[in-house]
Amino acid sequence: MSNNAKWWKISPARGGKDWDDWLQGKYCLLYNWEEKPYYSKIKKDLKKNYKNPDEFLKEPDFKGEKWPLQLKTFVWDVNEGDIAFAYKQGEFVGVGKVESYYYNETKGHLRNIDWKEIKLNLDKTEIIKILNIAAAGTIKNIDIYRNELMKLIKENNLNLTYLLMENSTFDETIDLLSQKSQIILYGPPGTGKTYKAREFAVNFIKNHIKED
Repeated sequence: MSNNAKWWKISPARGGKDWDDWLQGKYCLLYNWEEKPYYSKIKKDLKKNYKNPDEFLKEPDFKGEKWPLQLKTFVWDVNEGDIAFAYKQGEFVGVGKVESYYYNETKGHLRNIDWKEIKLNLDKTEIIKILNIAAAGTIKNIDIYRNELMKLIKENNLNLTYLLMENSTFDETIDLLSQKSQIILYGPPGTGKTYKAREFAVNFIKNHIKED
């Protein structure tokens, strides 16, 4: 798992109504230009029209409003390689790696994500207490919930190791195997050694064995 990549929760519009479009189009979108007051208050391409996020947030019309902070996060804080979880009505319905620099179109601000559809119910978890309130907003950093999410992913037998593992770590593991033919994992019982080994094997086969 990458130590540098940040993890984000992002909602596909109210109630997750845009999720199917996001999944098929392989993108995520923050705010529709047709929804007031957003399109009338800001210069469309934030990276070109504002020197930095501080200049953007100093716009006089933004006083007392929270939505500019969401845009600031989406444009300046999210980076390529970060992990996004799509949130819809109490569960994560998709996960993917941010694959593009921020860009904008008529419909709003976008980033490309090759989504993998999942079903991860968050009922009775600590994270749901935060995500089920309006203050959570459209996008929110969820790094502090990594351990809890990894536990849920393991319990639900979701094959996400290749996605969540740092690319360099995956490649280093392959290099070690090519040199030594085996790797010994150390650690006390219950720390996920077998799970990680199995997930690595599955993803190695999927990505390196050609079908006849």
